Amino acid sequence: MSVSRRILGWLSRVGDTIFRDGLDTVGYLVRIEDEFGIQIPDKEAVNIKTLAELCNYVAKQRQLNMNALGASEIWTTVRDITSEEFGVDAGELHPEIRFVEDLGC
Repeated sequence: MSVSRRILGWLSRVGDTIFRDGLDTVGYLVRIEDEFGIQIPDKEAVNIKTLAELCNYVAKQRQLNMNALGASEIWTTVRDITSEEFGVDAGELHPEIRFVEDLGC
């Protein structure tokens, strides 16, 4: 079994949804908000299903604030924070990773 399959299998047992329960989830969102200087309202957060969708949300909010960042800079930061917060090797993450199904958050 590949490393990514083992990691994702383990993570899939951790929780039901990234934005429903847990201090880990709250800490993750706070780090994303603080890092990018944005706010992610709960009503928006529940609709974010993948890392790509999170990156797109960040990019949109930064652009609205007249403080745009490049897609690669956003992705690198989101990937690194996700890796640190959920204990997943950054090399195992890609934009289509789903919070619930793949990260089990």
